[in-house]
Amino acid sequence: AIDMLDRSSLSSNARKNEGNLAINKEVRKMRKDPFFVYSGHSTEGYAIDWSRVTPGRLATADCDGNIHIWNATHPVTQNDIVAKYGNKSSQSSPWSNSSFQVEPMYAAHGDNLDNPSVEDLQWSPTEATVLASAECGGYVRIYDIRCPGKAMISNKINS
Repeated sequence: AIDMLDRSSLSSNARKNEGNLAINKEVRKMRKDPFFVYSGHSTEGYAIDWSRVTPGRLATADCDGNIHIWNATHPVTQNDIVAKYGNKSSQSSPWSNSSFQVEPMYAAHGDNLDNPSVEDLQWSPTEATVLASAECGGYVRIYDIRCPGKAMISNKINS
C-alpha cells in the first residue's frame, strides 16, 4: 500500500522548537495517519515521480512491472502548496482520502516477463503526458499517458 502523509504540521513544530531537545524528541515520536492510502499495486515498488509540468500528477511503479498514474481530484494551486509546506496561517490542508484518482496504466510487457521490476520513473520536463521508465531487465520505455497500455518506445539497452 502507498500511504500519503501531510507532514507539514510535524516539520513546522520541529522548526519552532529547534533549541528544545525534549520537544524535538516528542515531535519525532508523533505518528501522523495518512490522508490517502492506495492498495492497488500488486506488490511493493520503489519508483515514484511527481510531474513538474502538471501539478498534482504522480507516477508510481512496482516490482511486477505495473505503472499507475495518480491525478489530484482538485486543481493544485499555490495556496495548496503553501498550506502543505507549513505556512504559519491557520489555513487547513486541502488533502483528504479523496484527493487522488489513481489509474493502473501499464503492465509488464511480453518481452520482459522474467525481470519486469520498474526501478525508476521520470516525467518529461516539458511534456505533460510523457513518462520514461527503467526496468531491471535492461529496458527503457517511453510512454504517453494519452495511449494507455502500450509504450511508445521500448529499447533494451543492457542485458
